[in-house]
Formats: sequence, C-alpha cells, structure tokens
Amino acid sequence: MIFFFFLTHSFFFLSFKYLNSSDLPPSERKYMLLGLNLLRLLSQNRIAEFHTELELIEVNQLHESVYIKHPVEIEQWLMEGSYNKVVSNRQSVPADEFLFFINILISTIRFVFSKTFFIYILISI
Repeated sequence: MIFFFFLTHSFFFLSFKYLNSSDLPPSERKYMLLGLNLLRLLSQNRIAEFHTELELIEVNQLHESVYIKHPVEIEQWLMEGSYNKVVSNRQSVPADEFLFFINILISTIRFVFSKTFFIYILISI
C-alpha cells in the first residue's frame, strides 16, 4: 500500500511538470510515463480517475502514441468484459515497464471476478 502511495505522489508531480510547465523542453519519456500512470489507475480499478487523466492528454496523442493507446485499448476491453484480451495481450506491451502494472491488473481482474462469482454463489444458495 505504501508503494502505491509513493507512486501516486510521484505521478502527481510528474504530471504537474509535464502538463503545466511550458518553459521546459519536452521529454522523450513524457507519453511513456503518462501511459504508465493510466495503466496504474486501471490496475487499481480507479476508472473515474483514469478518465480524468485521459482528458488532460492531447487528443492527437490518443491515436499517435503507443504508450497512450495501449492503456486506452485495455480500458475498452475491460468495459466490454473481454478479460481474455487483456490477459492474452500481456506480451505486446509497448515497453517492459508496463509489465509491472499489467501483472497487477491481471491480479485485480481475477480478484474482482472471483469476488463477483462468490457473491453469485451465495445469492443462489
């Protein structure tokens, strides 16, 4: 839990740097870090915050940056209920850094699915 607290604050300061400072030169890792933040939010099942962060990214980057497209595709698959696409797409991440959050996301999917299944069994008894 402390680790995610640290990550949340780190991404907050990075997003402030990337989104609010025009006097700094653009970073080559900007969209990778923003994509990692989006994936972090998905892995924590924080969908509303995911959409809030997504609105802050330039529209053209939603289609051009592989780092942004990847979490957006995953969110679409989650909303469709295509969990198998999320799991099978694990090998096609845009950077190795994404694997950490993909593994957490897969664990989150399994936990939510098992919790829902358990509640369904309790109701049907």
